[in-house]
Amino acid sequence: MTLPAPHPAAPIERVAVRPPWLEASRLAALYLAVAGGYVFFSSRLATRYAASTEDLAKIEMLKGLGFIAVSTVALWVLNHRQLVRVRRRDAQFRRMDRALQQAERSAIAGTIARTVAHDINNGLMSASMALEELQDRTQGDVELTGLVVEARAAVARIADWNRRFFNLGAERPLEEVRPFDLVPMLRTTCDIAQRHEALQRVTLDQALPPSAPFRGSAALMQRAILNLLLNAAQAAGAGQRVRLELSQVEHGRYRLVVDDSGPGIPPALRARVLDPFYTTKPDGTGLGLASVVACADFHRGVLTIDDSPMGGARFALTLA
Repeated sequence: MTLPAPHPAAPIERVAVRPPWLEASRLAALYLAVAGGYVFFSSRLATRYAASTEDLAKIEMLKGLGFIAVSTVALWVLNHRQLVRVRRRDAQFRRMDRALQQAERSAIAGTIARTVAHDINNGLMSASMALEELQDRTQGDVELTGLVVEARAAVARIADWNRRFFNLGAERPLEEVRPFDLVPMLRTTCDIAQRHEALQRVTLDQALPPSAPFRGSAALMQRAILNLLLNAAQAAGAGQRVRLELSQVEHGRYRLVVDDSGPGIPPALRARVLDPFYTTKPDGTGLGLASVVACADFHRGVLTIDDSPMGGARFALTLA
């Protein structure tokens, strides 16, 4: 089944995440500058204006109180700034998550619609061929010929409705197609994924090249990677390892692999776990891996399942 070319749209907002050590170093340097400046200038003033030991003691006490006041104001300013930034970043993550969920639902709905339309079309072709043969056999019988003509007209109308249904499945208005670098997107996705409880219980390794220029839907890609990482972490369990690796197959084509050290997936179930609504989890929806398949279809790629060198399952997403 040939997929239509994706339509370009506006790029999504990218969230820049600084390493924690860099943020801590910036705050420490700022505090050191404020505190050091206060101690230096206050000591010079105390030396200049203290006429006696009692005056120096009073000035030192005032210095201490002033230092507490200045430190309190500085800490308030720094904490307020950080809290505002955290709130803005969380709001960005929530907006991104809502957009990704909507894109995922649209992609899954489109995939299911096209699959159903394809199966209906096969049935309609068989019905049309049978009606054509029946019309040849009813030559001379006006009444039966009329019924066959009506049946063929009804099949034609159903075929027209089915074509509209097929085209509806091909529409993806929320997917932004643009050039972007896969590596920063994957790093940001891993940062988001590690907020989930299941990812916090495993060790997540990353093997990424310096850059990987690609053209596609960053929203669908990010949602697909989140689902693969979450699925691997839940399958592996606490204390296990999950590995994300990206490699270039050829110019413009990449292979993204997610390995885990869990129990793996039996070969007999590997095809079924990719079907929409199939799940082995009590609270699962069966749409997580289906969204990865939708992402692979959209980018003219393929998703495969194999044994992992780490002992568990390997999900390999090849992108054209």
